[in-house]
Amino acid sequence: MRVSGVFRVRSSDRRSAEIQNTFKPIKILTSIVSLNCSGPNTSWQLFWIVFKALASASVLGCFTFYCLYIKIRYHYNDVILSIKLTDAVQMCYDYSQYLVDLFFVFKYGRETYAEYHKHMINIDQILISTNYSAIRRRHIKFIAYFVVIWIITSACDFTAWAVSYGTLLPTLYSTSYIYLLIKMFSTLDLMSHVMHVEYRLKCIVNQLQECYCDTKHIPGDFSDPIGNKFWFYCESSSKLGNTNEKQPVRTLAGNNPQNVKWLSRCYLLLCEQCGFINCMFGTRILLNSLSLLIDMIRFTNIAVRLVTGSQPTMYASGNYPAAANILRMVTCALVVGTLVSQCERTYRQRDTALAVIDHILVGKEPDADLRSELTVLQGLIQLRPIQFHTAFFFRLEYGYLVSLVSVMVTYTIILIQSLN
Repeated sequence: MRVSGVFRVRSSDRRSAEIQNTFKPIKILTSIVSLNCSGPNTSWQLFWIVFKALASASVLGCFTFYCLYIKIRYHYNDVILSIKLTDAVQMCYDYSQYLVDLFFVFKYGRETYAEYHKHMINIDQILISTNYSAIRRRHIKFIAYFVVIWIITSACDFTAWAVSYGTLLPTLYSTSYIYLLIKMFSTLDLMSHVMHVEYRLKCIVNQLQECYCDTKHIPGDFSDPIGNKFWFYCESSSKLGNTNEKQPVRTLAGNNPQNVKWLSRCYLLLCEQCGFINCMFGTRILLNSLSLLIDMIRFTNIAVRLVTGSQPTMYASGNYPAAANILRMVTCALVVGTLVSQCERTYRQRDTALAVIDHILVGKEPDADLRSELTVLQGLIQLRPIQFHTAFFFRLEYGYLVSLVSVMVTYTIILIQSLN
């Protein structure tokens, strides 16, 4: 905070590089499908990115509609109505969603994203956040997890269909593997931003916990019930004994009212960060979730048809393709569930911040200025909660998963009973 201009510039440059390093793994993956949102610096870079996006959209579109044409002409005659209907709708929908992804990447991927990045640095200048390595490690784990399950499910599905129908038909349906990978990349991209918000909220909570410990006790002969600030709000007690992990710097710690005011400013900036994230990803995740929902309905319907025998296979029993489709359905559910779980982790940090403020106001005896600033921060957190939504249609929370499961079960039953 109170540093010279030269030191601030150097610190800002270093933080910028560290923040970019946390996004580097997902940028490498999204750049493969031209969904990298970081803006170019020169006109030549912009031309190359636009050209690459147009080429990717053209190649993927030609491959998708060629496969659809071949299936309509040669294969759909041997498939029951519910399977061919859901498959044709999904192929057209997935390609349309990819075009929408490209539109939002170019809409928010240049000057707007640069401003977003500057605000992120400003927040860290105040909080002195040192969690970049933790964010990067955690995100790499998610990337590895998603890529591994994609490889396993795709290989199992292709092998199962090849055993039952030959290799030509699974090749025609392989576009679904590509689109599932694109949806995973979009989800991982959003999760990287959500993790940054979570860790910055965690820094605010740590500062408030320090404020609690430094504030005067209420007069009286009784012990402090939460004198150990890690009693309830730490995720794991084993982490406290890890001496190798660097402890956060207490730059804003203490019961200084001005420090709490800076925390209010940080939280307000985080709200603006979430606004940008929701603008850039809200519609995309809405379409992404609907696509995964269609996938789950389609895979469940195919599995039921194969098990009951209403959709016969060519060479062997349909049990292997049925099991592969159930596995792919679970994979789609895991993608949505992992994203929602990450958002819920961020919401819990907000709840923790409110709980610590309540303990300071009720269980301690802050002076008038400190109480006033804490009340302002408390009201700000309550009136402007951190939340991630799908273009204001649904909030990404556990209730959203219940709704998805309900819709999946309902429409699967409709397909099985009505379309034969």
